[in-house]
Amino acid sequence: MKHLLITLCMTFALAASEPPKPAPKPPAGIPAAAVPAGDNTWRHTDSSGKTWLYVQTPFGFNRMEEKATPGAAEQARSGDKAAAPAIRVSSVKDGVVTFERDTPFGKSKWTRKRAELSAGELAALSAFDSAAPAARK
Repeated sequence: MKHLLITLCMTFALAASEPPKPAPKPPAGIPAAAVPAGDNTWRHTDSSGKTWLYVQTPFGFNRMEEKATPGAAEQARSGDKAAAPAIRVSSVKDGVVTFERDTPFGKSKWTRKRAELSAGELAALSAFDSAAPAARK
């Protein structure tokens, strides 16, 4: 009898569950075939083959043509080459490393002990150490 009651309760619970929700439709002002491409951004390809990006702004939607950047293919091919870190080492003295970085407001300088370096600072220090022997020759 207990098994029968448990089976009936489970059946009613499953029958009462909600059906799955359909995929959300794009907001008004965006073509129905547009697909989400990020936060507040949708991508749509029209009948002529152009791909348009629709970006939601506080003033409504902005429509712009999606264009491949000229350097994108070059970057994809040379993806294995690591770019130089934006942080540079200016000096190393007594276990204290002095770093600098160019910012829109000028150079930013700071010092850290070798034991307290972050991952970016360690990368800059290793690049500095590998370049230093070549400069001494």
